[in-house]
Amino acid sequence: MIAAALTAGKFVITANKAAVAAHGRSLGHYARGKNSLLWYSAAVGGALPALDVLADIESPVHEIRGSINGTCGVVLDAWAAGKARHDAVALAQAHGFAEANPTRDLSGLDSGPICSTHRTRNADAQWRYGIRRTGSPIAR
Repeated sequence: MIAAALTAGKFVITANKAAVAAHGRSLGHYARGKNSLLWYSAAVGGALPALDVLADIESPVHEIRGSINGTCGVVLDAWAAGKARHDAVALAQAHGFAEANPTRDLSGLDSGPICSTHRTRNADAQWRYGIRRTGSPIAR
């Protein structure tokens, strides 16, 4: 459906993580070929517009550090405020950031494929680390 809309010259805004992760590059080609636009920053990072900015950068981007995922942002803030792991995850779920099973969000598996659609031509590899690498309670 997204490819058809782009081929028809329509502008598409999506938060569909699965579609963007699986087909982001080919969808981008459809968009460029028909002078349509594909916006998907709502699919990752709690709608953080960082991905839109990356799309406009001409120079290679060698590294991005930070929480590119709304779930991790809420959980890390809650930990900083002294909340326990379970309470922090529950807070993220209550606010609609975390899935019922937040494993993909907390491990980085959810955001990694979407961010990979923005890898520059000089980037040969993509590393993703979830917040399990922070030494936080989730690693226990």
